[in-house]
Amino acid sequence: MNIQQIKSQISLSGYLKEQGYLPARKIGVQLAYRSPFRKEENPSFFVNDQKGVWYDHGEGKGGTVIDLAMQLHNLSLPEAMRHFNRDNFSKMGKGAYHFEKVKKEKAAVKVLKVQDLGENQALIDYLESRGIYEEAIKIGLLKEIYYRIDIGDEEKHYFGVGWQNEAGGWEVSSKFSKMCLLSKDVSKWFRKDSTSKLEKIGVFEAMFDYLSALKLNWIREQGQIIVLNSTALVSKLREKLGKYTSLQKIECYFDNDKSGDMATKTLELFASENKIQFEDMRGNYQGVKDVNEYLISMNRKRGVAL
Repeated sequence: MNIQQIKSQISLSGYLKEQGYLPARKIGVQLAYRSPFRKEENPSFFVNDQKGVWYDHGEGKGGTVIDLAMQLHNLSLPEAMRHFNRDNFSKMGKGAYHFEKVKKEKAAVKVLKVQDLGENQALIDYLESRGIYEEAIKIGLLKEIYYRIDIGDEEKHYFGVGWQNEAGGWEVSSKFSKMCLLSKDVSKWFRKDSTSKLEKIGVFEAMFDYLSALKLNWIREQGQIIVLNSTALVSKLREKLGKYTSLQKIECYFDNDKSGDMATKTLELFASENKIQFEDMRGNYQGVKDVNEYLISMNRKRGVAL
């Protein structure tokens, strides 16, 4: 396996399990471990299998599964490559999670501060790495979100870029995590002059895809937009769209994966049942996962620094 194959085929949780480490708890999409680098009472080592990254809050460092192996076993990069190829880690999926036998405690989330983008350099760098910082500033929908997660007597402080959903919750994303604070729902932004007679909407799976489409000039700024935030909400989206009797066309920008396929089919069926024109926009970004990855790949081809 080469570097990319190792990152895509070997999950962090699977690798940690093989090394004898189990998560203490699950918070959103993240798994919380007691750090494999030291003894500790409270878990401070977080893994996001969806993104393939880990972050150790005690050490202030993180990385991929290759970085983890290098640090765990004091390996150079070539030694780590031999380690993964020699020890039969090929296609180690995340599988079922097995947790430490610890007392289950409910996590309490508190939003501490919401402010405009531009103050936190780490978040600026994060959005620039995705090629969408200028668009995020321009439309003004993304904010800097500072929040705290309390589990028992333990308090952990975090920050990320966030946007509000229809239920008043915050969808928050950072380099190392992605989660919803408070209630989960879709997000929508319609021009004030369009709410009474909505004729066409663009539906995106994620906010970064919407911002990428703006950057690529595929859609007009602040158009009639819905961001799904999770393909699990596609049925709820059907209910919301059913209220707009004037709707004539849906442009769908979902991911090129299994869940994106299923969500696209669900929305296409809704459109067919209601005699609404439906256009699957994924032909514009074939060969990559989503609109944001397409934007990044195009920037790299053009030599644009990220």
